[in-house]
Parts: sequence; C-alpha cells; structure tokens
Amino acid sequence: MKSRLVLIAFLLVTPQLAVADDICAKNPAPTQQSLYPWLDARCYVKLYDAKIGWTRDKEVRDTGPYIGAQAIGTPGDLDYGVHPAVRIYYSPEVMKWLTDGRKGVVPDGSVIVKEMYYPPNAAYYNSLSLSEQATKVTSWTVMVKKADASSDGWFWSYHAVPTPKNTAAIAALRPIDSSHHAHESALH
Repeated sequence: MKSRLVLIAFLLVTPQLAVADDICAKNPAPTQQSLYPWLDARCYVKLYDAKIGWTRDKEVRDTGPYIGAQAIGTPGDLDYGVHPAVRIYYSPEVMKWLTDGRKGVVPDGSVIVKEMYYPPNAAYYNSLSLSEQATKVTSWTVMVKKADASSDGWFWSYHAVPTPKNTAAIAALRPIDSSHHAHESALH
C-alpha cells in the first residue's frame, strides 16, 4: 500500500516523466523483457532524482581490493572485487528493510540495482561528474524481489549497456530468465 502511495505521489509531482517515460512509472517486473528496457532508460536514476524514496551509494565503490600496477610493479592493475566498481541503488522497500535492522522479509517488487563500471577503480570514477559517470556505466546486476523466483526469493539478472557491437547479439538471444545465487548469503 505504501509503495502505491509513493508511486501516486511520484506521478503527481512529475507528470511529464509519467507521460514521457511510462516505463519508469513503476518498478520492473522480474523478467528480462521488463527489466532491460527499464535499465536502458535509467529509470532507477529518474526515480532517485524524483526524490520519492529511492536511495543510492554516495560514491562509486570498489567491491574488493584493487591494487594499482605501479604499487606492485606489474604491467596491469589487479582487481580482486566480486564485481567491477559499483554504485548501488535501492528501492524504498529495500531501504526501509535495511534501516529497520533487516528484520522481516523484503517485500516482493523491491529492487536493488548495481550500476557497474569497468576498471580502473572507484577513485577514478569518483573524480568525474555524475553526468560523466553516467556515460561510463558498462553493465548492471539487478535483483528484483519475488518470493517464488528462486530458492533465495530474488530474480537475478545481468545486463550489458547496449552498444552497436552487442545490440545485434543481444537481440538474437532467446529471452531466458535466470536466477543467480552468488550473493544469496549477503541478504540473510
């Protein structure tokens, strides 16, 4: 009920966004067909910018040790992160669950978006403006809560930023919904 009220408030405050970007008016369904266009339109950023409860990390961050080549005398940097550098966006429901001490269950329809940036490390991206950072996003890992989607209750998806090189290949793929459990323990 509360998320519906937030959505109604969002639509009243930003009618031009609702008309221009209907796809951004709600969280995506837990399918690739719903999720990919939602990501390509950067709806999670529009929802954050609308100030209706979406939150994000303050900065791009590394997900593990990142060792510069100069520091260790190797020809290339070493990135030991689970993902490349990320900035994570959280839907209001996820943020409420986190700030309430992770008690109870995250409601279905909640979303976590990991905006990913290829090396170099987070320090490089944090030296850029937000508009410059937006042009450097290379992919997303996304979680949409759906209790019956998998054993951990999340629909997991990976999506690369469309480019002329990969758009044809992506279009040729048969849509397949899949669940990944690499981070299952992070939510328990």
